[in-house]
Amino acid sequence: MLTQNPEIVVAVDVNKIQGYVVALKKCCFEQLEYEETISFLGFTASTDRDLIFQKIKKELSGDARNYWERNPELISNGIIYGKFENILYYSVNASYH
Repeated sequence: MLTQNPEIVVAVDVNKIQGYVVALKKCCFEQLEYEETISFLGFTASTDRDLIFQKIKKELSGDARNYWERNPELISNGIIYGKFENILYYSVNASYH
């Protein structure tokens, strides 16, 4: 499909929670500086994730905000747990150093 040079690619994820993760990441990218973003997401250690969430949560939709407010332990631990995200982060950082 992508080898045909399409004008647009549309992807749909039917998992609501994954949508909430994407929405939170989007808020981070739009509202936070780089170091604060990687710290909040969980790539680096942080004790400020709850405070950062309070700062950016107003930008989330009501459903996404409610989900994260009902699951504060996910925020406290950092929302990035996937192997792909960690590999990507460390690969990109290695290329800068």
